[in-house]
Amino acid sequence: MSVEFNLFDPAQLEDPYSVFAQLRQDASAVEVMPTVWLVTRHPEAAEAMTDHKRFPQAGFTPMVEDRDPEELAAGELDPPAHTEVRKLLNSLLGRSSLRKAEPYIREQAEMLVDRLVEHGGGDAIETVGKPLPTNVIAHMLGVPEEDAPQFRLWADAAVEAFNPAGDFSVTPAEDFAAYVRDLAIARRGATDPPDDLITRMVRHVGDSGKTFSDTEIVTHVTNVIVGGSETTTHLIGNLLHSMATVEGLFGDLRNDPSRIDDAIEESLRLDSPVQFLFRRCPHAAQFAGADIPAESTLAVSITSANRDETVFEEPDHFRLGRGNTHDHIAFGHGIHFCVGASLARMEVRLTIEALLQRVSSIRIAPGATYKRVDNPMMRGPSRLELVIEPH
Repeated sequence: MSVEFNLFDPAQLEDPYSVFAQLRQDASAVEVMPTVWLVTRHPEAAEAMTDHKRFPQAGFTPMVEDRDPEELAAGELDPPAHTEVRKLLNSLLGRSSLRKAEPYIREQAEMLVDRLVEHGGGDAIETVGKPLPTNVIAHMLGVPEEDAPQFRLWADAAVEAFNPAGDFSVTPAEDFAAYVRDLAIARRGATDPPDDLITRMVRHVGDSGKTFSDTEIVTHVTNVIVGGSETTTHLIGNLLHSMATVEGLFGDLRNDPSRIDDAIEESLRLDSPVQFLFRRCPHAAQFAGADIPAESTLAVSITSANRDETVFEEPDHFRLGRGNTHDHIAFGHGIHFCVGASLARMEVRLTIEALLQRVSSIRIAPGATYKRVDNPMMRGPSRLELVIEPH
């Protein structure tokens, strides 16, 4: 192998694409840490995420310690435990729930974009990218409006707890867990509780008659927060950055807003918000052209797979109308496909619609430089200083 890759090297993670391109040429799987194998090509990445019997879940980082089963989110479970939780989450974030939430999401997107426009730009991450998904999740969970500021702080802490560059033992704060438990207790005791996600979790009865404990409800609420906020924040940031830097893209979308959905998918492919997913290899296996020892971990590079030149023509370029853009695996693949994908797409679509209705041009502010978030598992700008020209 002619190049090496370090999962936690900030310099490589800032611009990993040339390294990944070389790794794809050298081998589809390469050992990058003791017992950790990086999977770089699209076909093998999709296979690793689909074959849960051969490659079961390994959590959200390569080094997660054993935890109480009730503290495992849906993305960390395999069938049959995964099936029950997934069924619930599908019902919570399905089409009917999204139709119900869409007016609120549109209202929030328009309000936040208006703030950005009123100031002639500014940091789009702090103004729009961060508050929008957090506000939406709080609303869907049934968090009272007066608790929203504190909830946002807890949401930020919950997201940071999944940053493997920090303390792997970090768990959501006890005061947050106590708050969610109190909401669950209130729903159980109410004769006519609101129809929100926590009420549905409390009332859920599985096919086996099982209900969720308070610990499981805290786990799944945390999962919804982490999965539903950070990914959406980075998707908004990445797409806005492309609209401000890719020649002709903003004009194409302004002239034909029906292409927004295509732009969202191409942004997901080109700048995947989630960089890696992890799978265990409990038994020795020949996979991706390598002999993988037993008890190894596969670090599936979504970023590399989505720029695989054997699947996507000119993979390093943002292209509308690509034709096979939906072949990306930014939201995962198989039974663990991100349950909040439709919600994220809706939030971003409504944000871009609101922006195009109000703005004639956007560009990066003079002197501003791109700096990605300080989390090796995620990709998105930590700040995005824009200059905006309103209509």
